[in-house]
Amino acid sequence: MDFATITGLLSLLTLIVLVLCGVVLYLSVKMISLRNTVIRLNKQIKQGALCDSKTDAH
Repeated sequence: MDFATITGLLSLLTLIVLVLCGVVLYLSVKMISLRNTVIRLNKQIKQGALCDSKTDAH
């Protein structure tokens, strides 16, 4: 293998690693926002359930 082939393979490998890092970062941000959305929905559901039980009691 000559120098050009090694350089090409290294640049290709670097590109693949960068793309993988980008995908992992994107997915982690998506998961965090999804978790925050679920927490917010759970709070709303709990508040809604509390309000419903109060109105039912009256």
